[in-house]
Amino acid sequence: MKNTSKPKVKAKSRSGRAQAHPLVGKHFHTVKDMKVNYQGRVLDYLGEGRFIVTLYEWMTGNKNYGHYIFELQSFTWDETNRSGTVFYDSAKEMNEAYENRWRRLNEQETRG
Repeated sequence: MKNTSKPKVKAKSRSGRAQAHPLVGKHFHTVKDMKVNYQGRVLDYLGEGRFIVTLYEWMTGNKNYGHYIFELQSFTWDETNRSGTVFYDSAKEMNEAYENRWRRLNEQETRG
């Protein structure tokens, strides 16, 4: 029996190039001292360890902070400083993580 299914096509990034890095499309929180600083999404991989990201405004979640280039090393986690980037597969997962974990940590830090 012949396989008639279509071959899988690589996902396209915003620039139209084949998605070259697994972080493209991921949502994220940047964290400093276990407090969330920014939330955003990886839009494209430029090569040489550089990514285009968009940052979301906190209250509404709108993408109103524009586009930025992040270096790959800015995504790493530094356990000593408890700082780095946490990635999520969807905006829903990112929002749930904030509500269920980060908000509580931020409030404890404020009261502490």
